[in-house]
Amino acid sequence: MYVRHKIPIKKYFYIKTHMNKNIIYTGIGKNDSFVTCVSLLIRSLEKFSTPTFDLLILYDEEIKEQVKSLTSSIYKIHTCKVHSITHSHKECFYKCCFYDFPLADSYEKALYLDSDILCTIDISTFFIEELPNETLSVFQESTDIKKHNEYYFNPFFPAVLSDDLIKRYTKEQRYVFNSGTFLFNVKGMRDHFQNVLQYLDTYKQVQTFGDQPFFNLYFNQHGLTTYHQFTSSNYHLGEVNEYKPNFILHFAGIGGFGNGYSKVVHMDHYWYTYLHNLQNTLPHQHLS
Repeated sequence: MYVRHKIPIKKYFYIKTHMNKNIIYTGIGKNDSFVTCVSLLIRSLEKFSTPTFDLLILYDEEIKEQVKSLTSSIYKIHTCKVHSITHSHKECFYKCCFYDFPLADSYEKALYLDSDILCTIDISTFFIEELPNETLSVFQESTDIKKHNEYYFNPFFPAVLSDDLIKRYTKEQRYVFNSGTFLFNVKGMRDHFQNVLQYLDTYKQVQTFGDQPFFNLYFNQHGLTTYHQFTSSNYHLGEVNEYKPNFILHFAGIGGFGNGYSKVVHMDHYWYTYLHNLQNTLPHQHLS
């Protein structure tokens, strides 16, 4: 596991001892480089986000000890070993295993963040707006409906996106979206996540690919997406070489799919170059 050095954790008196109504979660598979990524994600949340939510880390049994190193003096962190996904399923589908967490139904809203994300925005603000039940609030990657075929499905799912379906997507404005960040109401999403996992059995020939085609296929076909919360004004995909305030920074694609070490290097560099020494501005960070 890549470790530059220990990141100091400031001690605050404002520590949540009760359960919040909202939760942010992420997942870590067998690649322990992503433990360091999640550590940096937590540090960015501590610096920029009001602590009105709890944190959940879904993990593989093989990295149980490393996950214990993830702590916060501000947020309540829950951890849960993934058990509803079989060995043949990819680790990127841990995001569908939110309901493995025994307390999942105690929360109202859940926000999934990929482990290769840093936040320079107060992420708690995304929980304020009411969402329709059984809907994912997502970041659309393009307004071109044809990108459904170009980005994700051909030749992965050549029989799925018919001309009629493309016409329907055009009428309903169903766009390709990034599955690395999504917000949903906890009530009503359990069955949908289970259905996405079942796609893996239906399309066994494409299990070498990630979760994004499956999420787009399922949630767009069922009309369960909304795009107005995460936009290009607050969400950045890919490498970034400047300080971008009020953004979700998703280091997607760096070093190739699943390359945790490359992501750690880039995230670590960004943290210490642009974020580490920024003066804290949130009220809870001045209570000590």
